[in-house]
Amino acid sequence: MTSKEKRCIGGYASGIEDICVVIEKTKLSFHGELEDLDSIRQKLQNVRRIESGVEVVGTNMAVFDLLDRVEEIWNPDGYALEFRNNKKLNRIRMNELRVLDGKQEDVLFENDHFIEEVHENSDSLSDFLHLESVARASHKNEECSPEFVKIITSEASEYGWDLYALIVLCAVLAVIVTVQTFYLLKGKGKNRKNKMRSKGRKKHKKARGKSERSEKDEE
Repeated sequence: MTSKEKRCIGGYASGIEDICVVIEKTKLSFHGELEDLDSIRQKLQNVRRIESGVEVVGTNMAVFDLLDRVEEIWNPDGYALEFRNNKKLNRIRMNELRVLDGKQEDVLFENDHFIEEVHENSDSLSDFLHLESVARASHKNEECSPEFVKIITSEASEYGWDLYALIVLCAVLAVIVTVQTFYLLKGKGKNRKNKMRSKGRKKHKKARGKSERSEKDEE
């Protein structure tokens, strides 16, 4: 980004200035029942970097895709992303996101419907794991880690613990895949060497056969 690109102070999304590229100093907030989504989407279409985090609280949205062009979300003072009390949320689309970096955990889900959807909807799970992979890359971690997210649910709910277990399982699977890949490549290397040896033997046999035939012809 260049120094000429417009920087705007955060706040309620509906009140953000037009043509902003960087949102700074205050969280970008989506609160309550958002009615004019097209207008908000138009305001945010040029935003690429958010430096003080995003909060999505008590909205009526099923799909959160208002920041689908944002590439970086930072917050040195707290969570980079907060989702709280969104009763219908089942998708979080941030396909261009490349950096997700909070102070401790990067993402907070507090009594949010999205966490329930992750258990039942493969698309929701994919969105969740995308956030995890972006956060992991932002911190230069090679393995999946539950440290990227904080999940607060009602006492009766076990969704949060299930998701932590899912992320840990992701880490275990990553190790297994790495080991399998190592042995697969090692096996391919052995097969390649064996083929080369086999070809060498065949060439040697052919050469010896030709030599024997030429000796017989001379006799």
